[in-house]
Amino acid sequence: MPEYTRFVAAHLDGILRLCTKEDWPSFPADPARAIRVLTAPGVTTVVALDHGAVIGFAELFSDGELQAYLANMVVDETRRSQGIGRAIRVVDPSAASWSHEPISLPLTT
Repeated sequence: MPEYTRFVAAHLDGILRLCTKEDWPSFPADPARAIRVLTAPGVTTVVALDHGAVIGFAELFSDGELQAYLANMVVDETRRSQGIGRAIRVVDPSAASWSHEPISLPLTT
């Protein structure tokens, strides 16, 4: 079962791997900038891990009060259709001591 946690720098290589596989060049082109983006004020980045390996991530921008939107989300192609994307959209403050309320982002496909 995947574990969901807040991004830390140790997850970067896994995120860059996912971005490369999806042909998303911005983060892999500048890893230092990717860390700044993923940890910027107002950004919450959640990763899905399987035995420590990054299998998905979501980047959420928020004003910390009312408004939030999902900027990026990807799940490894070999792990899709297993509910990981649905689970990663729910930010659980108990998972990483977040200071805001849980945010659920319903999506339609």
